[in-house]
Amino acid sequence: MIDASAFPGSSGSPVLIVNFATYMNRRTGEAFAGGSRAMFLGILRESFFIEDSGPVERRPIPTAKEEIVIKIQQMIDPGFVYRASTLTETIEDFLAKSGVPY
Repeated sequence: MIDASAFPGSSGSPVLIVNFATYMNRRTGEAFAGGSRAMFLGILRESFFIEDSGPVERRPIPTAKEEIVIKIQQMIDPGFVYRASTLTETIEDFLAKSGVPY
């Protein structure tokens, strides 16, 4: 699960951690390490919206004017991600079953 702004059509997008200059180095135990890193976490699976009612508007309709309520979808930012390890396992399983050497 991530907390990031994603928009309709973003499913399948890569999810990365990218740090420039400093970051926590868990391997060496250093509080901060210099340089940069980029880690592939996985791909975005889905995100969430909340639907809200917008303002009442008058719009021309061929026979009369009618007030309608506009529905607004807003992102609420949590999203689910398929982990990189899950993708690797899926690809390896597919290749093994298809007989394609890898």
